[in-house]
Amino acid sequence: RDELLLSSEQDLLGAFLPMVKQKYGNELRFIWRLDPWKRFISVFIYLSKSLYNQTFVSRTSEFLQARFNASDAVMTPYVSEHRWIRLHALLVFEDKSPPRINIEETEGVLKRLARTWEDELLSILMSKYQSVLANQLYRRYQDVFPEAYKDTYKPQEAMADIALLETLRVDTALAVEVSPTEGRTARFKILQWHQQLSLSRVMPILESFGLKVLQEQAFPLLHEDNCLWLHDFRTELPDSLPKEAFVQTLAYVREAMQVLWQGGVEADVFNRLVTVLPCRWREAHIFRVLSAYLKQVAFPLSAQAQVEALTRFPHVGRSLLELFQTRFDPSINTDRQERQDAVIKRIELALDKIGSVGDERVLRELMDVMLAIVRTNFYINNAIQQQRVSIKIDSQQLRNIPDPKPWREIFVYSPDVIGLHLRFGAVARGGIRWSDRPEDFRTEVLGLVKAQQVKNAVIVPVGAKGAFVVRTQYGDKYDIAINAYQEFLRGLLDITDNRQKDKIIPPKQVVCYDGQDAYLVVAADKGTATFSDTANAVAAEYQFWLGDAFASGGSNGYDHKKIGITARGAFVSLARLAREAGFDPYNEPFSMVGIGDMSGDVFGNGLLQSQHIRLQAAFNHNYIFIDPYPDPAVSYAERQRLFALPQSNWPDYNRELMSEGGGIFSRSERKIQLSEEMKDMLMVQADVLSADELVRAILKMPVDVLWNGGIGTYVKASDESHLDVGDRTNDGVRVNANQLRARIVCEGGNLGFTQRARIEYQLNGGLSHTDFIDNSGGVDCSDHEVNIKIFLQREQQAKRL
Repeated sequence: RDELLLSSEQDLLGAFLPMVKQKYGNELRFIWRLDPWKRFISVFIYLSKSLYNQTFVSRTSEFLQARFNASDAVMTPYVSEHRWIRLHALLVFEDKSPPRINIEETEGVLKRLARTWEDELLSILMSKYQSVLANQLYRRYQDVFPEAYKDTYKPQEAMADIALLETLRVDTALAVEVSPTEGRTARFKILQWHQQLSLSRVMPILESFGLKVLQEQAFPLLHEDNCLWLHDFRTELPDSLPKEAFVQTLAYVREAMQVLWQGGVEADVFNRLVTVLPCRWREAHIFRVLSAYLKQVAFPLSAQAQVEALTRFPHVGRSLLELFQTRFDPSINTDRQERQDAVIKRIELALDKIGSVGDERVLRELMDVMLAIVRTNFYINNAIQQQRVSIKIDSQQLRNIPDPKPWREIFVYSPDVIGLHLRFGAVARGGIRWSDRPEDFRTEVLGLVKAQQVKNAVIVPVGAKGAFVVRTQYGDKYDIAINAYQEFLRGLLDITDNRQKDKIIPPKQVVCYDGQDAYLVVAADKGTATFSDTANAVAAEYQFWLGDAFASGGSNGYDHKKIGITARGAFVSLARLAREAGFDPYNEPFSMVGIGDMSGDVFGNGLLQSQHIRLQAAFNHNYIFIDPYPDPAVSYAERQRLFALPQSNWPDYNRELMSEGGGIFSRSERKIQLSEEMKDMLMVQADVLSADELVRAILKMPVDVLWNGGIGTYVKASDESHLDVGDRTNDGVRVNANQLRARIVCEGGNLGFTQRARIEYQLNGGLSHTDFIDNSGGVDCSDHEVNIKIFLQREQQAKRL
């Protein structure tokens, strides 16, 4: 009413005409009237009900105050029965000089303020894409973003997130987008299906790249009836990173995070090199692989120290990467040696200027290993896809590795497995074991291969030995071991020559610095006794020339457990020593204690070689078996029954067939009550022993034969420490050689005694050979098998068979 009385005819006409136009339209109209005393302006805004919301009201109030320099702008809405709403505001001025008002310009601003977040999103999509695609994207995503998201991000950012959503499929683990922001900060947006990311998992990943997380926000998005989570991390980049390298480095980090989340690489200190050098994740991965190898050869400086050296001297790190690329990138066709010499010279000059002895040692060792590498699969496409890296090393070139130095060794590193294969000659063969020593499996293998070298004196190939460690934590233990074994063998064959008739074929995409090397034969060992068919299937996958001679045993080879060759050979060795001791083990009763159980090859077959064995005690890693006064015939029949079972252990032994005072006990028992018969047999006074004490008593009891058919080192010399032995698992049960009262020791299993223990035992009157003599029958048999297979395969290829 006040406005009606105060307005002129022209003012009223200007007020009512927009109302008439707005009745059937969807526009916005702005009119105003200046108070005759120029103290305030009366403003009317007409707009569609669909455009009206509280956000528009507050934005408009702020705009009018700022635009017209008013001290106040109180807005009052008026709602009609039509499709429009009228907003009225009085703008009061502190001074009496009202501004000039441009109606068109003001209406344009108000129209923009009235547009919804969704309107802005559609407009931006229309400006970016063709109209059909823009409308499709809008319809697909208009209801995806929650209000909290809209309050936080402008539609321009939503368009970028839509592009990210378009890359994310239901079967994709996650999607990552990275963008630099103000200063030294960057934003990481991560999308994941179904559940919110665990900060305890994400934060270490981001921090492993040297990023400092400043802020995190998370929003649930409902997309195609599936919930996914958008995480926005605001991070600060390392101070050492030049600003001009931001965009490229962030692209490197984005790529690395995708691979890391899929399990292709670890969230460890080596990720820092991605932002420090900077470099792609695979280039940083080179240093991770070299560090893992250096750990196995007992290099004293840690992975952390190695990364710190590379961080302090990034120019040397970049030069080392250039050296690796120059040596092994197959796309380099000219001047490889000249370029390599130039890079080495540059590195040497840089190393001479480094003041820290530790840093210089790390960087020089990395260079030395690179120069000792003679082959790698780093540039093979299939290996890249599987994220598997193999390096073949001329070990003789490395000054600081433990003796004896192999002729060649291949180190394999992948997300599922780490493994190593040592060879002491071009024609070498030996077993590959499933190791449970991730920290020092090379030490384990090196100790075994020393014995293998001597053992292989009875056959054509020289000694070789390999081991792998399973890295996968989840799933069926057997299945993941098979997968790890296959991956390890692929790593070996990636960089091994093949043969077609009499022609040697080097592997593709591999630069070779050694001569022709096509002889690679593996064998079963601890944990891999049933893996031969798997190994030969991998050889067939590579069309490797040896075919099923690649791995001895298997469906088309000698089954050592079925034919009992290793145990039979060991028993012949026992018979030779028994003659010296004055009895015939094939025809006369004799007492025995053993290491192992009847499901094992060497122990099971060995305990069936004579019907006159009186097995008084035995143990494996789970159980202890004691039968103080066994009947040889009865106990032989029961051992036969156990051996015939698909799987057996000592608790399967029929206790009714055991002698008085015997028993079967768990190795985990803290207290075992001893019977009088057990005390007499063991020659101990104690009534109660722990399981470990009982095992030690068994090893030291008076007996004719100690038969080792198990795994582990149980006897050391009296002047050796448990640390010298290097078998921590059995530290609690190991005894000294001068404590043994067995007349004869037969070593069907490897490394049951240290070499010094054998010497001490024999100097004290004991009779023994050594493991590589006692169990050489299996090695000899496998050698015949491999050579027969090679011969027959050549005959088949020549169509003479």
